[in-house]
Amino acid sequence: MNAAIPQLKSYQRSRGEAIDMHTSEDVCALLMPVTEGAAQVTRKGRKLFSGALRPGMLRLSVPEERSQTVFVAPLQQLELIVPGDTLRRAFSEAGYLWPAEPVRFTPLVRPHPVVATLAAAFAAASQLSSPQREAYLEGLVQALLANLVDCQHFNLPINDHTRLGPLDDASFARCVEFADANLEAKLNVRDWAAVLDLGTGEFARAFRKRTGKSPYAWFVDRRIDFAKRLLAENALSLADIALRAGFCSQSHFTASFRQRVGCSPARWALSFKTNAMDYETLS
Repeated sequence: MNAAIPQLKSYQRSRGEAIDMHTSEDVCALLMPVTEGAAQVTRKGRKLFSGALRPGMLRLSVPEERSQTVFVAPLQQLELIVPGDTLRRAFSEAGYLWPAEPVRFTPLVRPHPVVATLAAAFAAASQLSSPQREAYLEGLVQALLANLVDCQHFNLPINDHTRLGPLDDASFARCVEFADANLEAKLNVRDWAAVLDLGTGEFARAFRKRTGKSPYAWFVDRRIDFAKRLLAENALSLADIALRAGFCSQSHFTASFRQRVGCSPARWALSFKTNAMDYETLS
């Protein structure tokens, strides 16, 4: 296997099937159920998880980790193998340290709507042929790791070695300008940090101190705000709005919108239109 690029496999797990997971020192594995099932996961005889598995859940097996899984109920499962450096870089860019000892990640117990959408996209990607498949996978991997960092289902120390405080008004204004100019693009944190001539870790920490959010979380919120303006104009379809706002698909847009706003884009647009009509009537 070439560890330099993501590797995706799909398995149909049967009831009673037992597997041993042992990741090498240079890769990590992300396991995602596509259908509902149940399993018990142990490490060195200690139970890590036992219960139902549903789409939207995710388990991360980090480099040099050994674990055992027994499937209590059948399900379809995706196994995504990514380079260990890719994982370390994702956390470093968010301002976290990657210790020398193996990291213990908290299993995701509750399904996450964005992870469920990405899992469906990964399942679709497994049917594509190279090189289209590899390019598609790389984009999905970045989105999945960004979500993992944003949800903070891990136990990593924050990098406090930087003395940089929160971004000042002028620096933050430049960040906003750069973000707004790249809403439709795949925004790379390294490129964003380069605008201020900062390293990715420094930038992420200073940005979080200013906004209380990771650059990725803030950028998604910015995209959602832009999408709201397009919804209010009522001139484009949901699919077109999703692409204009930088989402890879309408389903990804809907899941992200629902997570942050509490309702679907269509419902929000209807509510906005109703409120606007009521205001005009009162006027």
